[in-house]
Amino acid sequence: MNTQGNQSLYRLIRSYMADMGTSRTTLVALKSYIDAIGRLRCDAAGFTPMLARLNAVIKATEPRVIPLVHLVEAFEAEMAAQGDLHPRSACSADHGDQIARSHHRTKTPPNS
Repeated sequence: MNTQGNQSLYRLIRSYMADMGTSRTTLVALKSYIDAIGRLRCDAAGFTPMLARLNAVIKATEPRVIPLVHLVEAFEAEMAAQGDLHPRSACSADHGDQIARSHHRTKTPPNS
């Protein structure tokens, strides 16, 4: 996309963020990120490079949604610490979705 097209897109995204708020924009983007991970189709060796590319694109996208960037960085750190960046079985839509869900679970309060 040319520079003028990028500038128009940036203004559109910034307008969306202004109307919806950063929190809601981050939530929408996070849901899209989880969906993208769930759709990964690759073998085990291909998972890490594909996830790294997806994360790099998100972190370099303009305008930056800083809360989303921080969430992606935290996700990367957690995955690396748990060794989950190297799944033992082949990736598929189901496997990627399982990984995304395992890191997206919400805690149920006691007595709920």
